[in-house]
Amino acid sequence: MSGHADGLASRVGGAGSAGRATGTLLNVVNSGTATVTYTRRKIVVWGLALPFAVAMILLPPVGAWLNFELPTKPPIAFLPSPPQLRRP
Repeated sequence: MSGHADGLASRVGGAGSAGRATGTLLNVVNSGTATVTYTRRKIVVWGLALPFAVAMILLPPVGAWLNFELPTKPPIAFLPSPPQLRRP
């Protein structure tokens, strides 16, 4: 059963593929605008920026593949447990 919050989120584009697509488009526009602005001001260090750009283009498919291939239990075992709250 869907609650009120789920219905509201889907109506404003916060859930589902339309929301993800909108968020991705916003990120692309934001990054593109920043790249143009900083390149015009000549404050981009291309020797540092290009390796990051190549990694951002090539590695997401690897991460998506690993997401389905690797088990989740072993990595979770290494995470610290949340602190216990004390009541006064």
